[in-house]
Amino acid sequence: MPSGCPCPCGQTSGAMYTRQELSTILGLSTKQVRTRLDHLARQTDLLQGQVGKGPNGRLEYSPAVVAMLRDLAPLAHEPGTDNGKAARELGARVQEQKLADGQGKAGKAGNPTRVDDLVDRLLAEKDATIRRLESEVSFLRERVEYLEPLALPPVREEDRRPWIVRRLRSLVSRR
Repeated sequence: MPSGCPCPCGQTSGAMYTRQELSTILGLSTKQVRTRLDHLARQTDLLQGQVGKGPNGRLEYSPAVVAMLRDLAPLAHEPGTDNGKAARELGARVQEQKLADGQGKAGKAGNPTRVDDLVDRLLAEKDATIRRLESEVSFLRERVEYLEPLALPPVREEDRRPWIVRRLRSLVSRR
């Protein structure tokens, strides 16, 4: 796999992708890719410098757009979120990252301190998510323990007898 290519397509790192190629890479229909790209294009400066014109004027997209579309998918699948909201959230994240890069340490993208900061931030996010999920699991376990006895009425002693004995006793008691 080429170093800059986000997929196993075999293209060089400077490759540009058509919508059809994006749909193949992402496993989406061409219409889904077009819709998501339209939502991304509505966000200020999100696709700036990432879109070019190919032969016959067709639009071609950089590998960074593939990464954006991959980041967009989990955001769009959250409850109550559609592609538009997900694109706005992704745009906000990219803007935050640009501001952080501008206000943070100066240098190129390969600057180890910026990479270390990014790794530290991602690890902190992961730890926070783990803590949140652990507390949620703990709460749900307590809730299940509380509700479990309420789910079914207690079994009476006479109900533990075989069905034929219960049936005979009910017939005898009716006389």
